[in-house]
Amino acid sequence: VDGKVGKALSFDGVDDYVEINDPFLNNTEFSIVLWVNTRVRNDGYFHGFIGKQGDLCRKPGMWLSYGHNGGLHYDSWDSSCGIRYGGIFADYFLNTNTWYLVSWTKTGTTYKFYRDGSFFVQGNAPSTFYRTASSYWIGRVDNFWNGLIDEVRIYNRALSDQEIKALYDATK
Repeated sequence: VDGKVGKALSFDGVDDYVEINDPFLNNTEFSIVLWVNTRVRNDGYFHGFIGKQGDLCRKPGMWLSYGHNGGLHYDSWDSSCGIRYGGIFADYFLNTNTWYLVSWTKTGTTYKFYRDGSFFVQGNAPSTFYRTASSYWIGRVDNFWNGLIDEVRIYNRALSDQEIKALYDATK
């Protein structure tokens, strides 16, 4: 991962982000896998690193959460925008200026979260999640990322524990 210096996307936490086409081909399963490196940890702000806000409701998104000791915040809605699914997991980002492989999978009614190829925690998920044909953001959700992002992968299926571990081992 140290080899990523100079090759990753760099975000200033103010107004930088990348906009891509909607990556979700279905609204029942996904895996989001990306390397992130934060410059801040508990600065009093949330810092979104992948997701989309501004449609009827949010597409699946993740943030660094201040006040939760480098927590990981996630948010999503069911397909009707009637029920919100989200939470904050404390102590996810243990240090600044450190690369973490962040992985989020959805299968059935379960979200699973991984850090550096290892299972971290799981939560409830809607049977179908909100998505539209609009764009998706890297380096932003409703606010902006302050750090680096590299090797973003979005799958239209839930990767297994072994596949996530293999991605970590292959790219660390």
